[in-house]
Amino acid sequence: MCARPAERGPPSPGAGPAGPAGRDRHRETVDGALPGVRAWVVTLRAPSAVVEPITARESTVLRYLPTLLTTEDIARELSISPNTVKSHLRHLYRKLSVGSRRDAVRQARRLGLLGA
Repeated sequence: MCARPAERGPPSPGAGPAGPAGRDRHRETVDGALPGVRAWVVTLRAPSAVVEPITARESTVLRYLPTLLTTEDIARELSISPNTVKSHLRHLYRKLSVGSRRDAVRQARRLGLLGA
C-alpha cells in the first residue's frame, strides 16, 4: 500500500498509466489510514480478451506451452530457431498480458485459445 498526502485528489477517470503488460489499474482510496493521509490501494486486473490478435505461428507455439517440452525442443519440433520460439513467446506473453509460461497457459485456456 502506498501513502500519498491528503492534498492530492484522486486521479481523473481513465487517467494513469497502464500497469505491467497492459493490465488496467484500478484505484481505491482508504481514508483514515493515518491522520492527514489518504492511502491509495492499487489493484491489477487481467484483461478479459487478447490485446492483439495472435498470429498463426504464435498459435502453433501456444499449443506446445502446456507440454513439458523446453524452448529448444519446441524449436526442433517446428524446425525453427530457439530464438524465434523465444520471440513468439514474448509476443504471446504481451498479447495475453502475462509474465510466465504457466500464466500464458491459464490465460489462453480462460480465453478459449487452448483446450482444457
